Amino acid sequence: MNDPESIDALHRTIRWFQEYRPIYREMLDFFGAMFEAQLRALGKISLQQLSVADDVIRSRKTTKFPLIGVSEFSVDARNAKELTDEIIGLAMRSTAKLQEGAESLAGLLGSGRLSYETLFDTALKRVDDETPVEGDANLLLFFGYHSVLPSIMANREIALGYLQQEEPWRTGYCPVCGGMPALSLLDKNGERSFVCSFCRNRWVVPRLFCAYCSNTEGEDLEYILSEEEPEYRIDTCLKCHRYVKTVDTRKTDRWIYPDLEMLTTIHLDMKAVELQLQPVVNNPYF
Repeated sequence: MNDPESIDALHRTIRWFQEYRPIYREMLDFFGAMFEAQLRALGKISLQQLSVADDVIRSRKTTKFPLIGVSEFSVDARNAKELTDEIIGLAMRSTAKLQEGAESLAGLLGSGRLSYETLFDTALKRVDDETPVEGDANLLLFFGYHSVLPSIMANREIALGYLQQEEPWRTGYCPVCGGMPALSLLDKNGERSFVCSFCRNRWVVPRLFCAYCSNTEGEDLEYILSEEEPEYRIDTCLKCHRYVKTVDTRKTDRWIYPDLEMLTTIHLDMKAVELQLQPVVNNPYF
């Protein structure tokens, strides 16, 4: 997804949202540029080959454990450092809040009070709670995660090679890393898949299925339609009162980039909160 066609498709989709969802125009000035930087970084990733033991792969048939843990993802440090600096530069030219965060992080990195490696380790949950780390935790997580996301996605592609012969996963958590879904998609044939909130993997699930409590009872699963935006709906579970946002790709011709959809559906998260629903996993942009 790092080829020129994907970059062009991203540009077209951002312009579409800026025209038809103007409430997100200012946010897209920064995030659109960041998404493009991440796509370009993905095309330059260099990682060591991921190795998974045969017994781990065999045991998954009965344990249903994810293939690798979050802390086991490797990082192309040079790639991630360059992307960190680029994201900081973009944030410096954005809103006051992003400028403040970027200046704070740049100061920490420039003074040596925080290393790039620690920033990335924070995003990959390699830093235990008792280890003191300079800087605001949410700030470090935001910049650190988005800097290593291309590495995470490259790891995911390698990991999927180990899963080609497996039966469909059909669970509420990602078969690669165990992340919960940040988004649900209905493809052109009506098949449903989840998008992992961590590695962005997609895996097929039943149409009637709650990712949080695994409920499959149709009478307890509902959805709330968005009248003005027919491609969107909020899938809810009456048992656990959790929700996941869904994009029905049959009802739109635009290119679907999951992070763009997560960002530009914050208004659906706000609507769900008003209805006293909780997300299966927090929207990383809300």
